[in-house]
Amino acid sequence: MDRPLGVGTPEQYARLKSANFPAEGGPAIIEIEVPPDIIAVLEADPDSRDSMDSGDTLFDPRVGMPELLAAWPNLIKRVIRI
Repeated sequence: MDRPLGVGTPEQYARLKSANFPAEGGPAIIEIEVPPDIIAVLEADPDSRDSMDSGDTLFDPRVGMPELLAAWPNLIKRVIRI
């Protein structure tokens, strides 16, 4: 995503999150393509949908996380170091 969100740009958010976890190697953005069926699970949950509307997609153990973990080995991922 290349537009500012409620949490700042992806780069700003990565730097802020990284400051909370200084032993994890520095800020990075991980891009993944989430399959439409997993997005549909999130959109069906009001809290997840509201979070997505703010620009922050959250996978919760009760909503979306089991589906994401099952799909994870097959997802294309790109790590962008900041």
